[in-house]
Amino acid sequence: MTPSDPAPRHVNHVHAGRDRFTSIRWVPPARRGGLIVAAVLSVALVVRFPFLPATIPTHFDLLGRADGFGPRWVALLLGAVLLAVIVGVAWLSRRTDLHNNAPRVEEDEAEEFHRRSERMMVRILLFLVGLDAILVLGSFGVPATVLALPLLAVMVVWALIDTLRVAGTT
Repeated sequence: MTPSDPAPRHVNHVHAGRDRFTSIRWVPPARRGGLIVAAVLSVALVVRFPFLPATIPTHFDLLGRADGFGPRWVALLLGAVLLAVIVGVAWLSRRTDLHNNAPRVEEDEAEEFHRRSERMMVRILLFLVGLDAILVLGSFGVPATVLALPLLAVMVVWALIDTLRVAGTT
């Protein structure tokens, strides 16, 4: 850069909010679908609650054996907290100006930066919905490992593919 060249313009991430970029095609339906599934799971947990035993497993080891127990109301508490976090993450995924931690983004890179940020938050949302499914379906007797291991495998593979894709573009 020579002294006569203008300095690169930076965009403060707080001012490069949601209205400045378009979402990747799969992100809005995934966000809506995640919220719908979370709502259905919450209703299922409330319906199932009266039929839960007084003491329920609250933690499992790597082999799926229960190694922690608590009162059944813990299932409702966990379900409510998970639903609140899922709704919060869905809202936050649309507000990339609030969850980015980069102080400055080049103007020509801002749209891609915000798309990646939104995509990351929606992936977190989908992972949380998976955890919610483990909680609720566990209350119906489905072993946690049947759901947890595939969920973990999908999330790891998905993250690796995206990391490789990003590394190939930089």
